[in-house]
Amino acid sequence: MSTFDENILRVLKGNSIVGAAFLVSDRFVVTCAHVVESAGVKVGEKISLQLSYGKQFEAIVEPRFWRDLNAEDIAILRLENPQEDFQPVILGSSSGTKGHNFSTFGFPKSGQELSGGGEIIGQATINGIKLLQLRSAEVTPGFSGAPLFDEITKRVVGMIVAITPPNEYQRLGTTAFAIPSETLSEICPELQIHDICPYRNLDAFSEEDADFFFGRQRVLDRLLKSLKGGHRFLAVLGPSGCGKSSIIYAGLIPALKVGKLPGSKKWGVLTMRPKNQPFEQLRAAGLENPEDSLLESIQGWFDAHPNKLHLVLIVDQFEELLVNVSETVRQSFIARLTELLDSDLDISVLIVMRDDFYSRFIQVAEPLVSWLERNQIIIPPTLTENELRQIMLNPAQQVGLVFEEGLVETILADAMETRENARNTILPLLEFTLTQLWEARNGGRLLHTAYHDLGKVSGGLALWADRAYASLAKEDRILAQRVLTDLVHLGNPIQDLPDSKQRISIERLCHIPGEQESVHRIVHSLADARLLVTGRDGDIESAELIHDALIREWKQLQKWLNDDRHFLTWKQNLSERYFEWKEGRGEFIRGRELAVAQTYLEERKNDLIQLSDYITKSAGQEKRRRRITVTVVSTVLVVISLLAVFSWVQRTAAVNALERVKSSEATAVAARQNADLNAAKAETAKQEAERNAALAEVA
Repeated sequence: MSTFDENILRVLKGNSIVGAAFLVSDRFVVTCAHVVESAGVKVGEKISLQLSYGKQFEAIVEPRFWRDLNAEDIAILRLENPQEDFQPVILGSSSGTKGHNFSTFGFPKSGQELSGGGEIIGQATINGIKLLQLRSAEVTPGFSGAPLFDEITKRVVGMIVAITPPNEYQRLGTTAFAIPSETLSEICPELQIHDICPYRNLDAFSEEDADFFFGRQRVLDRLLKSLKGGHRFLAVLGPSGCGKSSIIYAGLIPALKVGKLPGSKKWGVLTMRPKNQPFEQLRAAGLENPEDSLLESIQGWFDAHPNKLHLVLIVDQFEELLVNVSETVRQSFIARLTELLDSDLDISVLIVMRDDFYSRFIQVAEPLVSWLERNQIIIPPTLTENELRQIMLNPAQQVGLVFEEGLVETILADAMETRENARNTILPLLEFTLTQLWEARNGGRLLHTAYHDLGKVSGGLALWADRAYASLAKEDRILAQRVLTDLVHLGNPIQDLPDSKQRISIERLCHIPGEQESVHRIVHSLADARLLVTGRDGDIESAELIHDALIREWKQLQKWLNDDRHFLTWKQNLSERYFEWKEGRGEFIRGRELAVAQTYLEERKNDLIQLSDYITKSAGQEKRRRRITVTVVSTVLVVISLLAVFSWVQRTAAVNALERVKSSEATAVAARQNADLNAAKAETAKQEAERNAALAEVA
């Protein structure tokens, strides 16, 4: 028995079931007035109800909402205590349900509990009461008070109230009637109607939206073929707004889970976005201590899931790793991802990235470049007319929406750039337009007039943003401008980096002490207007632009960015330095960078209050550095001077010593010369004496 059947209540008279009822909120139950009377209960009294498994409890017949048989035949019962054993049904609009199949559940005879079904024929009016006319051979007495469940919209669109017996011609025997959900809501305004919007505004499609995801089979088939080929790495590339994330979440993942590839029912899938803390996001995805060893983390996952044969790790919006993450963390993440790819674990790594970050990837993710070159899928740049028709019409058919005649052709003409194709970047604007058309629907119909009032496909988003900004109080607009521009990561044309949205904590959006309340209010106002998306990373609340298409299409935002691009780019770079310093990973600025910062601080103090402490402390650090430098230089000069004097003294002493040595050497030489002269004289005298002696002998 389905959950829908289990949550249908039995209305009791003693131990007998006299009709059906169903919970429509945490404290209200709906049934028919004639069912209450059949139970022998009066307005204001208690009536007994029973769940499918036998539990009984009581509710009070609420006098404010009683409508007897002469009116709509409605009784709303108030629970004294909320019942946690079953869930309220979701009410949906009955408009546009003509031709839809329905199901219900009733109690035609004692001991019988039967499902019923049929077709909603359309609207009917009997004695001034608006009803839904049904065709069913299964709805009989005993189904009164049961919910009318639309099989297409997956909503309860009414309550079974009566059947028509065959007339004398044996006609109308299969005709029944139901009170529309709108009537229930009019009588008891606390009962809200929640229709399903089959379009996703500017949001990406999620896995839960797979029933409304159409028109991208070409790309999905390529993804499945690539994974079937056993590739360990796959890069999915395409421009912002082409539906990359939607194809993965609403297309690929559901396809794997239902077994579109052999054995893929036993595959595991982990998804993450890097944001500014990729290892934290891996941990949130279900991996333990990925910063220590991603390889061991994945092995631990396989150990914890022994029935899984393969794991697909999907890193969506990979460009965040390239621009929002510090160099140290980025390189660590890339190294661990490369190690995982080089391992023998049964895994596939799939990254999803904007194609205009390709050159940035080549520059800063060098270890993964060879993997990128091996296997990548480029999202086709265009959509065919047939694909656009599927994107528009198939989701509408899922919930019973109808386009006014000719409206689909009008939208196609506005969206198509040529006779054959439309740029895939039209998708965010198209989904936004279709969502707005749904909100302006009339009786389940999407209208020409609403489409033209929206500014058509091309002007819808910009017009919406202009109206949302204009609706703010004048004193809030300056702060809103600053918040919106802060949420844009400015690109660098030299590096071929485009402007893109970035996720920032609301704390970082507060520049001035004491403005937290104002920033929170502005952020949530812009989120209510669907210009921003807010979320939480643990205890930290953050915000981001709803889509990059807002940067491309909203001229006002472009003007704010371009008018002050030089300062905003400088401030963005300094902010990155500041937060690294604040987290203990960065350094003070100095030199020319500091001089520029001090000049801006003087000229635009209110824009730099958040950074002023960093600039001031950098200046103090620079002064201390200069004082130390002057002291060191002075000391060095003194030492050099002393060394010079000492060197001069030493040199003078050496010269004098040298001169003394030279003088001594000269004296010694002279003495030697005198001695030699004296010896020569003596020798001569000797020789003279010997000659004289010889002459004497001769004589």
